[in-house]
Amino acid sequence: MTQAENNDFETHADALKAMADGQDVEPAQQPQGDPPPDGVSSDGMPADDNASGAADPADYAAPVFNANAAGTASKDKKLRQAAYHARSTRAHSEQYKRTMIPLLVIVGGLLVLAGFGTLAMLIQQKRGGCVLGEGNLLLRYGAWFIVAAWILGAILFVGAWMFHRELSRSRTAGE
Repeated sequence: MTQAENNDFETHADALKAMADGQDVEPAQQPQGDPPPDGVSSDGMPADDNASGAADPADYAAPVFNANAAGTASKDKKLRQAAYHARSTRAHSEQYKRTMIPLLVIVGGLLVLAGFGTLAMLIQQKRGGCVLGEGNLLLRYGAWFIVAAWILGAILFVGAWMFHRELSRSRTAGE
């Protein structure tokens, strides 16, 4: 880093520190050796024949402000955001349901199969084929497991069917 770059860095760092402390900082002055460019006065403002420094109002067009246009743009943006949010939420909901339908069917099917397997084991035990040892928990609670498994399986199947029905309705309504 050259000496001039180091001095510029220190000057800017000092100015930032002063501004952070709440002090007013004057803009950096051009070195005295460099003349200002053509059309620029020594204070950095455009050179003008007007010595008072006030701008000639004829040189600048008055800004046009339309309050209705600003409000309309804001309302349009909010409407677009709301429509996007609604579409996004609907798409996420449909994707969730599409993912859940196979999971509900598989888990419900496994519960129903586990219930039938337990029923088969209990029937085998009653017929005298000693599959299970005495005091086995399946002998004691097998009937309750069958009922619970079939009820939960049925609930999962109904949930999958309802998700499927909602998806098919939304597809036909969207077309």
